[in-house]
Amino acid sequence: MRLILPVICDLMIEFEFGGNMVASGVVQNFQQLISSNDVFDVPHFQRNYSWELKQVEELFSDIEKTARNQEDHFMGSLILLRDDSSPGVVQVVDGQQRLTTLFMLLAIIRDKATELPIDSLPGGGFGAPVIVSSLVQQLLTVPGPLERLRFQPHPLIREMAAKHVWTYPGPDREALPTRHFNYTLDFRKAYRKINTMLNSALESELSELQKLTYLNNLVQTIQYKLQLLNVTSTNRAESYEIFMTLNSRGLPLGPSDLVKSEIFKNLTKGLSNSENSIRSAALTSDWRELEENLEGGDIDQYLRHFLVSSYDGALTSKRIFERVERIISGTADSPLDPRVESEVFLKELIRNSEIYSKLLSGTDAELAGADLRLRVLFSVTDSYRIFLLPVLDPRISLTGSERSELIRLTEVLAIRWILIGGNAQKLEDIFQTLSLKLRGGTSFSDIRLELVERMPEDERVAREFAYEIDSKNLVRAILYSINRAWDRDGVVPLDSSKIHIEHIAPDKPTDHWMGVLFPNDEGVDREAEYSAAVELWGNKTLLDAKINQSIKQDSFIDKARGLTDDGWAGYQHSTISMTKDLGDKLNSWDRNEITDRSSWIADSFLKIWTPEPDLGSVVRYSTFRKSQ
Repeated sequence: MRLILPVICDLMIEFEFGGNMVASGVVQNFQQLISSNDVFDVPHFQRNYSWELKQVEELFSDIEKTARNQEDHFMGSLILLRDDSSPGVVQVVDGQQRLTTLFMLLAIIRDKATELPIDSLPGGGFGAPVIVSSLVQQLLTVPGPLERLRFQPHPLIREMAAKHVWTYPGPDREALPTRHFNYTLDFRKAYRKINTMLNSALESELSELQKLTYLNNLVQTIQYKLQLLNVTSTNRAESYEIFMTLNSRGLPLGPSDLVKSEIFKNLTKGLSNSENSIRSAALTSDWRELEENLEGGDIDQYLRHFLVSSYDGALTSKRIFERVERIISGTADSPLDPRVESEVFLKELIRNSEIYSKLLSGTDAELAGADLRLRVLFSVTDSYRIFLLPVLDPRISLTGSERSELIRLTEVLAIRWILIGGNAQKLEDIFQTLSLKLRGGTSFSDIRLELVERMPEDERVAREFAYEIDSKNLVRAILYSINRAWDRDGVVPLDSSKIHIEHIAPDKPTDHWMGVLFPNDEGVDREAEYSAAVELWGNKTLLDAKINQSIKQDSFIDKARGLTDDGWAGYQHSTISMTKDLGDKLNSWDRNEITDRSSWIADSFLKIWTPEPDLGSVVRYSTFRKSQ
């Protein structure tokens, strides 16, 4: 096999297998891609849609940044299989997760455009208006006597997507179900997440015209700024071989490798061989110190966080080297001395890596009470490090109590934001703004005030506890902190290997538990309803790993008391107070208890994660339910 890869994006890529040309590839924008193919079909044998919310957020963030910077963004490869027996239809061998999300985003943009009181923008060809919803509809469908949907996702979600997402919004289009079978869960979660992110973005636009312009900019960015390597084959076996070849090349050089190389080059330039050897050895020692400070952490992530924390402007990982090069070399109009600036930059990198290591380990002996907050933040997000880098920097004029308070409020903001499904890029932007202000001399009181003002409101936060939740890390962090509110002497650490998320009514239904939660419900899809009910906040607790592995799907009374004859411990024997409380005080479990306990978690949350916490009023669930 011979693989010819492009050096310049516009070049054609050719793949030869056994001396025969069977496939070709070219870098295209999204509009070119769909113009050269009618229908994209995801076959049965492919994996169902399974993107996590983090991947959806990253894609949306990349598109927003690309729209903001108006620069092309390369999204990776797309491998297609063309079958001459089905003209105009290509099977998606690789890239279906990305395509599904892109088409879903386009459909939701169209829906948002139709909800606005205005439907067009000036600027179309020959003076015609730009009707955004119609523009997107043309991307989603193939014109012709029999209009077809351009993208056919995996068969397991195809009907749901066509009926509730791709179809043009109107009175006959039903809303996407909030509860359905598990095989559609990731698709439904992605749909809800994209809606939330778009709503959040639109809220920041002042006028209806600005909102429609924002949506149109996203569409134009997707059409013309997103670049894909389109590799099309006519041979099924060889299309899979191309896929394996493109995905087994090992790790390429990361941004930190390029930055290291540039710094070393600048600091050894013009030295004799002997001087170069001595200087290189010293620089290697300095870089090793940086790596050791991070203790095996992601150095590329640290480098990006440091840059976002210290310099203005959005930054993707792909632009890290470009940004650093500009920092240490300047521009054509304002050149800098690369040797001097590289020295300064490296010293700052090393100094801040020491601070970053505290954020990774969740330990800072100088700040009382910060350890748990740092561990909670570490378990659910990473953008908080952008702001906490200057907060923990001893050169910033803050007292110990002020640093502790800013860490606490950072946790409150981040947890609330994540809970409501807020736009991750917008949260990062907030932390960047606060970081730059703090570095620029803004007072503690002003920074504190802005942190509080940015927090989602109590009513919006409280609503989330009525919904299903599948983020184990978020559930573990919130329940652990609630437990610590009254059990301050608890010795169990916030560690996923020691504390498991326990479904009180098990996530896999049994006849017993189906009868407990849905004893007389007729005319409903009991399996779908059960699947939703057990993922509610109130049905989850924390449990010691050893106990969790033993009780499994037993009845509530057996879970609560344990099976002593078999040597199995129950909730009563847990070292976690909130779970021991369930075992000691409750004799049964049903949907009403799930609802009440969800309310208790919401009530406790609003007393802990708030600008003015009231930890003394956080009570056990058994006490709370008596007051209801």
